Amino acid sequence: MATTLDAIETALFTALDTKRQTAGAALTTTRPFRSVARWSAEGRPEDVAEAAAGVCPSALLVYLGSDAVTGRGGDDYVETLGHDGEVVEDHLFGVYVTVADTRGDAATVKGGTALPGVLACSHAVADALAGLRVSGLKSGGVVHLDRRRPLARTASGATHVLYFRARAALAATTETLPGVPLARVDTTVNDATPDVDTETVTLAVERTPIT
Repeated sequence: MATTLDAIETALFTALDTKRQTAGAALTTTRPFRSVARWSAEGRPEDVAEAAAGVCPSALLVYLGSDAVTGRGGDDYVETLGHDGEVVEDHLFGVYVTVADTRGDAATVKGGTALPGVLACSHAVADALAGLRVSGLKSGGVVHLDRRRPLARTASGATHVLYFRARAALAATTETLPGVPLARVDTTVNDATPDVDTETVTLAVERTPIT
């Protein structure tokens, strides 16, 4: 089973958007965002703050790159049980969470009436994406929370970033490996003590075909 980077990003954004509050409604800890949007690249703190200006609290989803998972010997593919070669990647995504609160650090962190703080907003993102099941993913079929970090503090608020990983294979095999798939498992059970003429005593023989 495989999936595409675009499909993973769509699933993440759809889940994240459930944390956006309807326009005009009061913000809550379960729906703390005025804006949920996409960001095209890893940004500087000032760029993120500018993108979020006027629509805070906000969550910006960004794709941050992929790393190939190496197999035995450092090859860029992983051998499957069916003896195929499979290119597997860890995809890294980030979510920039920005809260604007001019009342100071305590209000920015903890929030107040109808304005969740940056920690509550960060928790809402983790709640939406950590453990999210996406069809075609490996490693349990879920999105994994990698880490959370404060990114920047400005005069108007603060930005935290959460990192998520999703492991998936490319849709098609890209390597042809030598050998043939395993077709049968042969098992022989011998007595630990040889018989009187020192010959091995076989207790059981099992040949199990793999279908």
